[in-house]
Amino acid sequence: MTVKSKNSFLSMVKSFTIALILAILFRSLFFEPYRIPSGSMNNTLIQGDYVFVSKYSYGYTKYSFPFSPNIFGGKRIFGSVPNRGDVVVFRPTQTPSINYVKRVIAIGGDTIQIRDSIVYVNGQPLKRELVNIIYNVNSPDYEVYREFISEDKYYEILLNKKTNLVNLLDLYRLDNTQAITIPEGYIFVMGDNRHNSFDSRKIGIIPIENVVGQVKLVALSVKKGDIIPITLRYDRILKGVY
Repeated sequence: MTVKSKNSFLSMVKSFTIALILAILFRSLFFEPYRIPSGSMNNTLIQGDYVFVSKYSYGYTKYSFPFSPNIFGGKRIFGSVPNRGDVVVFRPTQTPSINYVKRVIAIGGDTIQIRDSIVYVNGQPLKRELVNIIYNVNSPDYEVYREFISEDKYYEILLNKKTNLVNLLDLYRLDNTQAITIPEGYIFVMGDNRHNSFDSRKIGIIPIENVVGQVKLVALSVKKGDIIPITLRYDRILKGVY
């Protein structure tokens, strides 16, 4: 290898290393892309969405960085508490290597209970309005509700229409819970697809230290096509998440 080619190779390695470090820093400190693998957040987020997650919205923990190094002693720095209604990515305590995405329904100090599928926060039911019924041939029918987490903030949720005894028994467990008061430093999360979500009703409350970031934007969305294997959902490109 000549001196010139050696210098060229070293320059290329240096440029690649700098680019890699900058990419890691950007993903760790600002925004990181994620793919939505399931329908637990339908219709806010659907399978095939690629979203950008803000890493700075709630500060930083070990889960903000690749390989989750315990550099902050298990604490969050520059931290703030998620708001009710925020859509967040987090790591469950039971499976800290897996990212989940759900909506924050209650925060520290709140008392939450679900009765007959209606969510009560601090004794008050979250107002909801029926906006649509979706009938399906090969999957459950859904009722679409607009649920108000506050007077000026709402989102849509899906509820399975109850059709048989087995389904009724399963849905009853999701639709009726004991009242619990959320300790400070924890959140209670639920999927918008209420009867098809593995959330705080099953895995319990989530430590704020386990929150990775806030979902801000659907960058693009893909689905399986009939002719072309993968097609874009053009109506979801650069769609804000609320």
